[in-house]
Amino acid sequence: IEFIVDQGELTIGNPCPVVDQSNGTLWMLFSRGSKPGRGNAHVLVMHSDDDGLNWSKPVDVTAQVTRPEWKFYAVGPGIGVQLEHGKYKGRLIIPAYHRLTEDKGSSPYAHVFYSDDHGKSWHVGGTLGPESCECQLAETANGGLIINARNHWWRSGMKQEWAGKRIVARSSDGGQTWSTPTLDAALIEPTCHASLLRYSWPSDGTKSRLLFANPAARPTANWGGPRHRLTVRLSYDECRTWPLSKVIDPGPSGYSDLAVTPDKTILCIYNVRPQPNERG
Repeated sequence: IEFIVDQGELTIGNPCPVVDQSNGTLWMLFSRGSKPGRGNAHVLVMHSDDDGLNWSKPVDVTAQVTRPEWKFYAVGPGIGVQLEHGKYKGRLIIPAYHRLTEDKGSSPYAHVFYSDDHGKSWHVGGTLGPESCECQLAETANGGLIINARNHWWRSGMKQEWAGKRIVARSSDGGQTWSTPTLDAALIEPTCHASLLRYSWPSDGTKSRLLFANPAARPTANWGGPRHRLTVRLSYDECRTWPLSKVIDPGPSGYSDLAVTPDKTILCIYNVRPQPNERG
């Protein structure tokens, strides 16, 4: 294990990497508290040009990626994406969420921020509606972008009929704006982070495939738990339907992250012992 950053007594977390395929630079974005013991309020960025062996010093880019009314800010977790097609090809996009208060008593809002100059500068992108939280992104085959977010309607005590299903929206301008959020009834959840990843493009001579993983269980308490049945799903139609699924672990499971190796092996890392009172 190698520690790549230390901010003393300030809390850091939610690392979110993305690779710039044009030059091989690995960018790492993460959140940091403003005071010891206080919630996240800052966004820092580091990069590595040698596959993570050495890292630059962290740079605070909070002023570039936030708005004055945002009092709590969390990057990721999970991974960012780089667009491979269309008008915004090359754009680095990072998923995040914010609140309008420092504590967790207010609604979260999923949003993104992005860079069009290979990480030299970052800009605020579009925001989803209320009660959307930790999110992940994927580029769609038509040159668009989809965002898939954790659902906090159950915890809010409002609109319970909207709870227990992932919140999704689409963008045709590289994440600068989003369509009206909808619920994916097939992607049930107990209020938890999930992972989303493209497996193949139709241009590869095969079908378009996207993967999704999360603990596929419905909320049973006012905070959403318990979390179990880690399930990986497959979509052939840009995340509109999920005809294939496989339970990876029927027992306790939490946050997950997907990856695909060069030989197309699917990897999934996930938390197997979430705390019963976790309320992230």
